[in-house]
Amino acid sequence: GREGKLLIDRIPTIAETLSANGYTTIGINDWIHSGQDVFLDRGFQEYVQMPLFGSTFAYQVKTAISELNNNTKQPFFFYIHSNALHFNFYFPENYHPKNAGLFEKMKPYTKLENDTKILRAMEPGVALDDAWDSYTEQLRYIDREILRLFKYIDESFGSNTIVVLYSHHGIGSRLHDKLGVGLPYQEFMHVPLFIRHPKVSQPARIDQLICRVDLPG
Repeated sequence: GREGKLLIDRIPTIAETLSANGYTTIGINDWIHSGQDVFLDRGFQEYVQMPLFGSTFAYQVKTAISELNNNTKQPFFFYIHSNALHFNFYFPENYHPKNAGLFEKMKPYTKLENDTKILRAMEPGVALDDAWDSYTEQLRYIDREILRLFKYIDESFGSNTIVVLYSHHGIGSRLHDKLGVGLPYQEFMHVPLFIRHPKVSQPARIDQLICRVDLPG
């Protein structure tokens, strides 16, 4: 629902603040927890909502590069939110997994839709090892595609662009009888945060506990 509209409307988004200060703002959103359904499309001059189901990460990266190609006015703020590491897992039909036997083992839990192979790894009959092998393969696939996006950003804007990569939650490992998300354990809350700044050449590690609300500061 939209019951939070009045509260949310009084708080400017990062995109609104930067847009008001001369930035070109571009947003690409996948799924319902971010973007227009929760009013977080505000401030984006260019906004793309991915299809609710069936969008592979390769397609999201392709869309991101296209949007950046068409909106190269600087300075710019570009945001991409992907739901790709949530169950189910989406692969191009012609994708060749490193785990050669995975797709065969997952065949009873796989469907093909619009040239996309969907692994339904949360189905009750899926063995735990096969579910985690599916997750690992999806992670490997995302790593390959995100490298393509980072390479494009480096070649086109790298000398004066800050890149931030983070996750909004982790995923369970059935250590707590939970394969999905949503419990207050380290597996769910200890998530990656990487910042690449063109003026910082030496790696630095932040040891203290932080939260994503600290990022704008």
